Amino acid sequence: MLKAVKKRLLAGVWLVIFFSLLLGMICGKNGAIDLFRLKSESNRLVRIVDDLKRENQTLYRTIQRLKSDLQYIGEVARDELGMVAEDELIYQFEPGKKEK
Repeated sequence: MLKAVKKRLLAGVWLVIFFSLLLGMICGKNGAIDLFRLKSESNRLVRIVDDLKRENQTLYRTIQRLKSDLQYIGEVARDELGMVAEDELIYQFEPGKKEK
């Protein structure tokens, strides 16, 4: 009888140890939940880096065009700075009521 109680007690202790370890692996520091969170964060950062690389390439191409393409420089000057060429006319319209 005493042997059966010891076996049950030992089995209970092992179960407590097993579930404690399992809980630690899932919820503890560097556990499965942290691993999932870090993996999600890593994926998010990879997407950000990819977006920044694409933006960097676009800016690089723009810089190269601004260094060498006179027509592009003229377009940028017109669009962003409101400049006009010597032979261009500017038409300005007063804001008014739209006709129906």
